[in-house]
Amino acid sequence: MSELHISVIFPTRNRASTLSKALESLLAQTMPLDRFEVIVADNGSTDDTAEICRNFSKQFPHFQYLFVAKPGLHQGRHAGMDAAGAPILTFADDDIVAFPSWLSGISEAFQDPSVGLVGGKNLPQWESNPPHWVWEKWFTSRVKWGQRLGELSLIDFGSEIQEIDPYYVYGCNFSIRKSILTDSKGFHPDGMPQDLIAYRGDGESYVSGFVKRAGYKTLYHPDASVYHLVPTSRMTEDYFCRRAFNQGVSDSFASVRARGCPDTHEPVPNWKRLLTKLWNNNILRRDIIRLQEDLEASELDRSVKRSYRRGYLFHQEMCRESSEILQWTLRPHYLGS
Repeated sequence: MSELHISVIFPTRNRASTLSKALESLLAQTMPLDRFEVIVADNGSTDDTAEICRNFSKQFPHFQYLFVAKPGLHQGRHAGMDAAGAPILTFADDDIVAFPSWLSGISEAFQDPSVGLVGGKNLPQWESNPPHWVWEKWFTSRVKWGQRLGELSLIDFGSEIQEIDPYYVYGCNFSIRKSILTDSKGFHPDGMPQDLIAYRGDGESYVSGFVKRAGYKTLYHPDASVYHLVPTSRMTEDYFCRRAFNQGVSDSFASVRARGCPDTHEPVPNWKRLLTKLWNNNILRRDIIRLQEDLEASELDRSVKRSYRRGYLFHQEMCRESSEILQWTLRPHYLGS
């Protein structure tokens, strides 16, 4: 019997049709089926997700279906982590379609014992023809390794294996050693329903930061790649603004944890703020550059920035007004929460 090498974990909720396509793509992997297991963590679905999983469980040698009633993406991720029997954990969204080489590429990347985190391409699978501004953002949003569009979790860093910053391994295609994830105490809250958005955290970004601080390498492997569905509903200005608001909440969460409290609520006089910035290594010059960038930005970019700011301030205010939210934000970890 082959050694179990990778546990593939799909947190999901009410997306049986896309989950079915994701599971179908695993049947076509170049890695033998008996070398990996599939774990579906059902985060409270009311559709036919359970039936889909029953059918697929007959096609995989190793398959687990877990029902996780508590809301939040981290709940499904942690349930999958606890149930996993392999040393490598691959977390994926329920709307990906994996390259046939996906798991083999992940396995190859982890042959280096200094590698702690692995990602690959997340290429768009457009549900409909994107508007021009989405195309423009996808092809012009670049970092030093290649192109990426964080709002849609898209990445293409080319055809070469390379070491990258761990923050560019997005949650839809996120592979990590189980021992490292255990040491990090798991993921922070993410994927909260909008009515519980004040409980949102920084998700896998926290784990990426732990990997970086611990000195492990993060590897981009072009074989470890997926197609990621981009629904028509996400190719709108409203979605980009909502995503920015949620990111503001996440960044506020990280700030409160780092400081141990929310930002001060007392207004700082403009003259004092100006003198402080001049004193602190001429930061004012940086602000002038940012102001120029704002003036040159598109109306969409300005709307996105405003939405991000609203999300940040919303979470800060919630932490000031609600002891429950503040205590949640400052929890040591979220395992078993």
